[in-house]
Amino acid sequence: MTTPLLRLAASHLKDAAGGARDLWRLRGFLRRPKVPGSGTPAEALRGLRGRYFVSTDRGIYLATRAGLSPVLPFGTFGVGVEDGTLYASVNLANWSLIVAGAFHDTPDGIRLDPMRVVYQLETKYHSDRIHQIYVRNRTIYVANTRKNSVDLVDADSGALKTSLYPITDASGFPISADQNHLNSVYAAGDVLWFTTHNGGHIGSLLGFMDGTDVVTAGFPNRGVHDIVPTSQGLVFSDTFGSKKARDLRGGGNLYIGRTPQLPTDSDLGYVVRGVAGRGDEMLIGHSLNAKRQDRFKGNGGLLVGPRGGPFQYLATPFSQVYDIVRLDGGKLDDEIPAMTSAEAERLLADSVGPVTRAAYHITTPSSGEFVSTHETGEPRAPASASGA
Repeated sequence: MTTPLLRLAASHLKDAAGGARDLWRLRGFLRRPKVPGSGTPAEALRGLRGRYFVSTDRGIYLATRAGLSPVLPFGTFGVGVEDGTLYASVNLANWSLIVAGAFHDTPDGIRLDPMRVVYQLETKYHSDRIHQIYVRNRTIYVANTRKNSVDLVDADSGALKTSLYPITDASGFPISADQNHLNSVYAAGDVLWFTTHNGGHIGSLLGFMDGTDVVTAGFPNRGVHDIVPTSQGLVFSDTFGSKKARDLRGGGNLYIGRTPQLPTDSDLGYVVRGVAGRGDEMLIGHSLNAKRQDRFKGNGGLLVGPRGGPFQYLATPFSQVYDIVRLDGGKLDDEIPAMTSAEAERLLADSVGPVTRAAYHITTPSSGEFVSTHETGEPRAPASASGA
């Protein structure tokens, strides 16, 4: 075996050994969760009114006016809360796992009860991992980036109930591989919102699925994350900004409708992902602005301030921020928990631009076959908070 092949084999063996060690650590942590380390006071957070879970490349942190405190010590993308239970999509080795367990918000910080693995997917690449999740009425809505789908998982049994494929190719067949990089999801009654990193002409897609159609609008920049319907417009992150903006100092931005919230003259080069708030307060994730191979080699941050700014910046011990959720499971005070398809279409058009309607496809574990919503002859309600 040549020297390069020996090095490659040794690298794979090292990765496999490290992955097995990490999975063993996770197994022990789930049985007896112990919060790793103590909190760190932060001047920028002293006026914070809300209490938030922040998912990062170094795990989940609690953000409060007392500062930042570690909660779960494994890299986590998606985070959700319902009825005092924390749900987290943890990524270890070649697995993406959703773990869950009750938590207690005490004066001394978060205390976790024993946790369990609810759902798991085998991944081939780092980009295959589960991205953002959303939890409502005992259903976990999963942004399954590897399949380009939104999966509905029973929060109690862990059973996959159905998968929804919003994107089709030119022939009308569903795309079930990571072409568009579906990354965010939000359930609002019978409307299921989502975003894709790629879509349209060198841009992103924001959209929703109702009982029969998928409705989308294109955004000119690639890399959109987050989607929260609110009374003031859709809240979403233009994570990287345009190529022109990245050459300057502004980078990405957070939008409420068509209104950017962050200044465009910052030296940070914003990489915006993750948002939640209480009242007029907003807590926004800012990830390290670096080339892909260097994204985990420095400090990211959090932006704290009222809607429209000004914002204070807090450098953090983690590099990448993936999502933020309040301890009560909410995102923003004026989020819209249920809406009709017509209301959602108006909100999407007002916030982003012209919309298009098309069929989407559904599969269930029992059949495994793609069924178009335009072929069923009856409406399907993919996101019903009462019945999904």
